[in-house]
Amino acid sequence: KDEWDRAASFAGRALAIGENVTQELKALLHAVAAVAAKETGRMDELETAFAGIQTAGTDFGLGALKFAPSGDGLHDYLRGRLQAEP
Repeated sequence: KDEWDRAASFAGRALAIGENVTQELKALLHAVAAVAAKETGRMDELETAFAGIQTAGTDFGLGALKFAPSGDGLHDYLRGRLQAEP
């Protein structure tokens, strides 16, 4: 639980930067927050994170929305996207 709390905290801090965060990065950070919320049983935060993913409006985000509202499978989808980074 502590690791997921830490991941959610880092994602939240990065999102708070705001002006220097691209829409793609916002979608990824919201996905991290969603996975952390799911893993710690905070369903209200999971719903908020999925709303952030949707608002980002990216291709990754559109793909991530298919895992809403439960978040099942989102972790693997996010991991695959991050591992595809050059």
